[in-house]
Amino acid sequence: MYSVNRNILISYLRRVPGRALPACRQAESRPFSLLFILFFTILLTSCRKEELPVQPLDRGSVVTAQVDMGNDYKQQIYYSLGNNSIVSTNLKVDWDLAFESSATGTHIKLNSAKWMGIYKTQQTVFSTVTDTSGYANNTMYDAPSGNMDSTAVGSWQDGKVYVLFRGYTPSGSKIGFKKIQFISSDASTYTFKYANLNGSSEQTITLTKQSSKNFTCFSINTNAVANIEPDKENFDLWFTQFTHVYADHTPYLVVGILSNPHKVKTSRITDISFDNIKLNDTITHPFTPHVNNIGFDWKTFSLNTNTYTVDPSMCFIIKATDGFYYKLHFIGFYNSGGLKGSPKFEFKKL
Repeated sequence: MYSVNRNILISYLRRVPGRALPACRQAESRPFSLLFILFFTILLTSCRKEELPVQPLDRGSVVTAQVDMGNDYKQQIYYSLGNNSIVSTNLKVDWDLAFESSATGTHIKLNSAKWMGIYKTQQTVFSTVTDTSGYANNTMYDAPSGNMDSTAVGSWQDGKVYVLFRGYTPSGSKIGFKKIQFISSDASTYTFKYANLNGSSEQTITLTKQSSKNFTCFSINTNAVANIEPDKENFDLWFTQFTHVYADHTPYLVVGILSNPHKVKTSRITDISFDNIKLNDTITHPFTPHVNNIGFDWKTFSLNTNTYTVDPSMCFIIKATDGFYYKLHFIGFYNSGGLKGSPKFEFKKL
């Protein structure tokens, strides 16, 4: 808003080049001067633009979605909340190892959807490892939280040879063992070799990092990179089986949801119903980057009825890759044909 200093304006209007007005003329000029000030003030204030109200962003309505992992959970599904769509799918047996893709990344993960495990021997000569001795009592699994300091492979730069169990097929058959040795890594590649325990079918691989992804996946079946994970900016949730490790170190294969370790954080909400969760609740409920925070325990299994029951009162707030917050809860686990393995959920942008 514009403002006018009245005294300055009157002084300016009274000023006549050469000399001041006589007192009587000054008195006569006051009504005219005051009238001019009033007119000038109205003119200036009338130029001020009216303030326009800011329209709130339309958050949309509640979205209901469902994904089909298969009755035997063979499918892994990547999902975007912002686009309300499946980004990609793959069979869980399509890959074995995942290599951290950043230029400084050196971590290596197992495909825990197959219940893979690994044992680090004390041998550095590849040919000296010929059996699974030591594996049963020293098996390591990736931390389900996604903590990169707690991978089963761990620090491999000492050149030790590993015994790798490749897990199970969806039907429950063992895939078998390999021995593997990780040799080197740099900003763009990893080099490693693997073979059967008897030394046959040895392969030496130089893998190129896919820098747009969190991890570059590799398949021992094809001896090549497997195009599994979408670009890290393009998904929020990963529907998959994974190996959960209990506090007593017992591993168990579960079915649930992992979150994208790139940008995505989640919060469990147990004290507010889904309908009543608001954006302000992001302030009072802590978030975690642990990828298994949504996890698998939003459902329970009854041995008496041999069925799963979903708990819709267990809710989550998800900070997604698009920067928005979403509330989410599960409302089903069966498809229209009554088969398990089809998580059904509701979500809404906050």
